[in-house]
Amino acid sequence: MLPSARICCPIVPLTILVTLFISLVVYVSWSLHVFNPAPLLIHMDCNIYEGANGKKRLEEYKQNRTVIHHQIDINETKCFLIRKRRYLPTEIPDNMEVHHNMYFLRINYDFLEEVMTMMYSPLHFYCFVIDSSASFKFEQLVRKLGECVLNIIVPPGTYNTTSADGTFIALNSCYHGMEKYQWKHTVITEENEMPIHSIHHIADNARRLQNAARIGRVTISEEHTRILGDDLTKASKQDQEFLKRSLCTWFTTRRFPIMLPRSFQPVLFKYMEGQSLENCEPLSPKFDKNVALDVCHTKRFDSRGNCIVGMEDYEETLKSKYLFVRADPYFDDGIIQCVNEFVYHRTYKDSYGEAHFN
Repeated sequence: MLPSARICCPIVPLTILVTLFISLVVYVSWSLHVFNPAPLLIHMDCNIYEGANGKKRLEEYKQNRTVIHHQIDINETKCFLIRKRRYLPTEIPDNMEVHHNMYFLRINYDFLEEVMTMMYSPLHFYCFVIDSSASFKFEQLVRKLGECVLNIIVPPGTYNTTSADGTFIALNSCYHGMEKYQWKHTVITEENEMPIHSIHHIADNARRLQNAARIGRVTISEEHTRILGDDLTKASKQDQEFLKRSLCTWFTTRRFPIMLPRSFQPVLFKYMEGQSLENCEPLSPKFDKNVALDVCHTKRFDSRGNCIVGMEDYEETLKSKYLFVRADPYFDDGIIQCVNEFVYHRTYKDSYGEAHFN
């Protein structure tokens, strides 16, 4: 018995050492991913569709577009799995300063995760409102995402974001959740919008507004917000009517984002509490025109009549002065992957390596 005991004795500490070594390797691998995320993985060679030589390939692609097939399931929502499949760095290059939050209204979880990756900064806060039409599974996925990523806020309950009043209540729930945080601007976007610029550019765009506000294509200057004061009910009838119709235009079409400074947000929302925007009158349709998107090459539109882009819009999209375009991964996931790669390089300037094709 004694010789066997002598043989077993060194095995125990050896097992412990091996276990500790494996744990260390796993921790280091995880740390490297968090602080230096893996290169973006896409399934498209986007360059082959550009220029004159790419026209034939593009026509062939349009006959058989790349669409999303796999849908993220509940068993794929462990925090380490989310960080493994999504690019969520803990630092942003170039010491970027950001001053605003992003608010999204989403019912497509896979697209939500992808857009979050494109827009992500550890310095921002994000509020994801769950629509009342979303499935129970979708609600679980989003709430788990909020638990895993600390700067994502998911308000309790669900909201009817198809109505103006329901959308206002949903956005207000985000602002209530953000009261204790330091932020200067908010960017409010709509279903299926994805950025076509880096997070640096969007942050700068909001910062340049200072205390001005932008509701769709209407800009309320900093001087005008001062003139309007803290109580919009005391503003002139003309100003009140223009403000209501501007908000109505956004609620009706959701074509362009809203950018609000912190100083003006409570003033505007206090005013909106006393207004009903259901069946309201928008501005002239000509005012809110986006000439580039009025020519909808895909002939594909969302429920509000906004154009859904496809690979035929890729080159034009990259040159656009707008911040967001609309996409649908069930119609054309290729354009989403290519824009994702483009935004990735705009944001990180290859500091984390080239995108990998699969």
